[in-house]
Amino acid sequence: MGMESPSAIGLEVAASEWPIAFMKWRTALEKDGDATRMSQDLSYKVKFGPLGALMDLLVMRRMLNKGIGEGFER
Repeated sequence: MGMESPSAIGLEVAASEWPIAFMKWRTALEKDGDATRMSQDLSYKVKFGPLGALMDLLVMRRMLNKGIGEGFER
């Protein structure tokens, strides 16, 4: 019986210098015929109430989406 390679990795951020109160990120790999399917789930909550929500709409979400997109490109 051999060991199987891990198929998912995740992280949770509970304290950060970023304006994020909490973040949970999971990346998973799944065999799909001769290919590998990659999926990512991201959830987070910003600090600073309404101001944080505005920063999320204007900056944070775009920056996080860019990081996820770069992960898929690699």
